[in-house]
Amino acid sequence: MGDAILQIFVNEMISSGFRISHIMGGIPKDMKRAHIHREYEIFYLVSGQRYYFIEDKTYQIQPGSLVMVQSGDVHRTVQVFRDQPYERILLMLRGEYVQPVLNALNLPPVSFFFTTPVLSLSTDKQATVKNIFDTLFSELSTKPANHDSVSRLKIVELLLLASRCLAFSADLPGVITPSSGKYKKVNDAILYIKDHFLEPLSLGEIADHIYVSRGYLSKIFNETTGMKVTDYINIQRINYSKNLFAGNSDLSITELAEICGFDSITYYEKVFKQVTGISPTSFRKSLQAEKT
Repeated sequence: MGDAILQIFVNEMISSGFRISHIMGGIPKDMKRAHIHREYEIFYLVSGQRYYFIEDKTYQIQPGSLVMVQSGDVHRTVQVFRDQPYERILLMLRGEYVQPVLNALNLPPVSFFFTTPVLSLSTDKQATVKNIFDTLFSELSTKPANHDSVSRLKIVELLLLASRCLAFSADLPGVITPSSGKYKKVNDAILYIKDHFLEPLSLGEIADHIYVSRGYLSKIFNETTGMKVTDYINIQRINYSKNLFAGNSDLSITELAEICGFDSITYYEKVFKQVTGISPTSFRKSLQAEKT
């Protein structure tokens, strides 16, 4: 690229139920650390290549791929080639925005459409996806009559297109898992954490299990996920406690903290707020309000 000046195009729009953004050109920055959020995330890569870490795997994303991130999944994306510009469209969706439409059509809940993280689209499906995104941008920018209804229907159309790819996604080109030893070791560590996160876990125990040193595990885990091993353990524990909140309304917060592997309720409350943005008490109240 030499000294050529790169033109960067950014377009972002927000509605009551979703946020959509389009970035084209420039050298993208890496997401510094993995994170989770309540919204569902749909990432469409037009050009360039990205690594996408989702829950317990890293995928090498190729142009023409849809990345479908479940609400609450741990994820992070970084650039494959440091000097390569890229183009992407990102849709952040609140599930309740389209669920009434899915219900009216006797379709599954929103989460059903996010069971496969990466979908590599055929050329004709890429054109359809681009048209859907163009329509969403147009509806938000001009706000014609019934624009909100059109937006909901176009997003449902996008989900249905993704669902048609689910049965064939494993056979489609472009879905690549990095095969280097670093990624395999991190994946092994994550699988061990997922099996044992309710137990007392130390960095040394996990490192011994996958036959590496503590220092090396700490280094490659942070390089791959952007977080410490303890951060990932805590996220798994908090997600588990959120499920317990939904299914065991009689359990006290102290009991939940103990079940989920926290020695201190103060530390549990601190981590819960760091991960979810709200306190355990507020989360319980929100669940009760939704049921009401």
